[in-house]
Amino acid sequence: MRTMYFLAILGFAWLAVPLRAGSEDDAIARYTALYEEMEAKLRNGNAFEKIKAAQLFGAHKNPRFIRPLAEELNREIDDPIGKKMVHNDPYVKAWIAWALGMIGHNDSLAPLLTALEKTVKLMEEQKKSAADLDAKVQQFYGSEEQRKEGRVVLSPDKPTPALLKSGHRFPMSPDLYWSKSDEFKGIAAPDENNEEHAIRLQNYNYVNLARRLLLSIAWIGNPEAIESLRPYLAHESPYLRSGAAMALEATKNRQAVVPLEERAGQEQDPIVQVYLNRAIVMLDKSKNKQLQELLKTLKSENLHIRVASAHALEKLSMGETAPALKEAYRVEHHRVVRPILASAIEKATRDNFIPVSN
Repeated sequence: MRTMYFLAILGFAWLAVPLRAGSEDDAIARYTALYEEMEAKLRNGNAFEKIKAAQLFGAHKNPRFIRPLAEELNREIDDPIGKKMVHNDPYVKAWIAWALGMIGHNDSLAPLLTALEKTVKLMEEQKKSAADLDAKVQQFYGSEEQRKEGRVVLSPDKPTPALLKSGHRFPMSPDLYWSKSDEFKGIAAPDENNEEHAIRLQNYNYVNLARRLLLSIAWIGNPEAIESLRPYLAHESPYLRSGAAMALEATKNRQAVVPLEERAGQEQDPIVQVYLNRAIVMLDKSKNKQLQELLKTLKSENLHIRVASAHALEKLSMGETAPALKEAYRVEHHRVVRPILASAIEKATRDNFIPVSN
């Protein structure tokens, strides 16, 4: 009887609720309007609106947004006038690159590679500009002896390199190597509500953008990118070399082992070496030499190297690394490294019970 009573109550409750037959259509209409609005802001909005649109499109991971994102990514990225506009700042472009990487579709690869090529050229232009500025400084500041030694003495009663950079509002600055990320230093009174100030204060430059592009390419993981990525393994910036290593690792193609091994034999930066060894072992777990090098770096006195190697071994999740990881955990004192090692030990131990084939 009690059961019948409850069923009757449920029946009346069901009748009291409207059917809402058009609720799905309403949701589709709302999202369609939202997407149209965001596409318009991505194309014609200010810097904040472009970022918001990119964040939405990247979060929804819908391939239909690839074309508008790709178009906006490369729009005026290297235009002599357009690249100076705040809505084309590297920080804005980096969010658009992030969105393309989040979508993870192969059609995103070509525009990302195009943007990467253009960005690296902009880096070269800024490097030349910095060299020219340095030459001017060495010519006009300091004694003859100091100029020969390549040193500059900054004096409070003498104009310094900042005055050689047009638009700078301060009489002094120790910055000789001026990049896109340094432009916020020319703002006398930063205002977070000012679009230009807020974006410049993010301190993004073309090196940041290039690395973001490489990481987005890594998220796609397309083997067709191997030859295009190969030159970046030898780039002078360690941030780009490590980013290229991660992108090649993500292709999951053993053909990438060859360029990685070639670079590993020449690499001088120990942190980049960790990324190279990680990529090689991830692609071919028979590479014991690189695995042993990774295990040795767990004992490094350099915190950044230990963090990178711990992350690498955590991702590898290889059972044979468990003893070395446990020993590293016993002697590790840093609060950042210890949890990474603990996770790596757990995954390596699990691999001993349920091995994962390469």
